[in-house]
Amino acid sequence: MWFLLFACGQLLDVAPTAPDARSARTFRTWEVDCGGGVHFTTIHDALEAARSGDVIRVAPCTYQESIKFKGKAVTIESTNGPAVTTIVGAPGEPAVKVNDGEGAGTVLAGFTITGGGGPAEPAIEVQFSSLHLRDVLIVGNVGTTVLYSNAGHVLLEGVTFRDNLASEGLIIQERRGMTVLKDSVVQCDGVGVGYVVEHGAGFIDGSTFDCPGAIGVDLYHSDGRIQRTVIDGQLRVENEVLELLERAVIEDVVLHDGVVIDSADVTLRNVVSFGEITARDAKVVLQSSIVTGAICGVNSIGSSIAVRSSDLWHNDVNLCGDVDRVTSDGVLAVDPRFVNPAAGDLHLAVGSPCIDAGPADEDFRDPDGSVNDLGVYGGPLSIGGGW
Repeated sequence: MWFLLFACGQLLDVAPTAPDARSARTFRTWEVDCGGGVHFTTIHDALEAARSGDVIRVAPCTYQESIKFKGKAVTIESTNGPAVTTIVGAPGEPAVKVNDGEGAGTVLAGFTITGGGGPAEPAIEVQFSSLHLRDVLIVGNVGTTVLYSNAGHVLLEGVTFRDNLASEGLIIQERRGMTVLKDSVVQCDGVGVGYVVEHGAGFIDGSTFDCPGAIGVDLYHSDGRIQRTVIDGQLRVENEVLELLERAVIEDVVLHDGVVIDSADVTLRNVVSFGEITARDAKVVLQSSIVTGAICGVNSIGSSIAVRSSDLWHNDVNLCGDVDRVTSDGVLAVDPRFVNPAAGDLHLAVGSPCIDAGPADEDFRDPDGSVNDLGVYGGPLSIGGGW
């Protein structure tokens, strides 16, 4: 069909514009099986043929190859999950490498990743790119770090780290970007730090850190939120000067080894801590929380600490350091009556004085609509549910 248009008093014939080729593009699905009979026998060859937006489906097998996305935002997914589908990285290099500007939609799902890393290489590397790992077991890797991201955007969903070595002492390291950890497990296995984000942002939800005697999470010069999470290991929130205004919210979190806060603005809400809450040159709010079994429950070192509607129980000293810098409102010193703390059950037993002892504001209500309970099963983000 031709259109007639008037331009400068003249009648013009104008051909219709061809549709944008990108809008008509069809994304393809490629099949990989090491036994043959489909498109490819290696993931590498499938990636060579793929374009951004394509899907690569991988049959059960052990694939002896490192994965390099080469700038393509594709989804690589196993058909039967990580128990039967393994990627073994080439010796001395990352098992997965995403460093060519891959955007959102770069996904690796349903694999065991092992054998990655080397003396100067992490096991998984992301640089100025995006990566979504989903339903992945990361085990038996060596390297500088297990997962290293520089100015990247990384989403870890249903990911487990265990039995890995890291010469620089870090399981997950994010620098100047953001790593989101959701419904995942990090086992330090003697490595010094489970998760560190430096000069960026971190978000952790519904996860577990098994790092006794080590640092579970370190927010270093970074904003962050940690919620519905168990940290066996110390939590650190660090900055150089408070005026830089990095902020963190820690909500419905179990802290087995307490928290150290240096020069940062931190809110701890509905927390159970079995270690000291230490604040140095910091601004801290502790609300609807329980601190028990510490040498010093709340330790202020040149810091402003507001303790509100919380229970400080069975600590050698409840408040120490600059006690005059600590303000308190509605603070209890009673047995919280956990159901079975030795077995990790931190529900409040019937008749606990910590039930309905938090603020009555609507914003802090428990999931059932009742007044806020102290501890990790209180508040709208209760560790057992919420959202």
